[in-house]
Amino acid sequence: MSFALFVEINQHGHSILLGCDLISSEDTEKFIWLFDTWLTYMNNKPPNTTITDQDRAMQNAIQIIFPNISHT
Repeated sequence: MSFALFVEINQHGHSILLGCDLISSEDTEKFIWLFDTWLTYMNNKPPNTTITDQDRAMQNAIQIIFPNISHT
């Protein structure tokens, strides 16, 4: 089981926890569900960028759900 955090950096340079989730496995299908659900709760406003641990399944899901964002 993995723990996913959604964090933003505010105008003061502080990290703000926006949400989190426990996912049962790290496969593309689970990440697609996670990111699609997150996008729904953010009123379909995708993030400007993402920072990940370079997991291939996560990268695939990001390309599908957030095709126009910067990913590092």
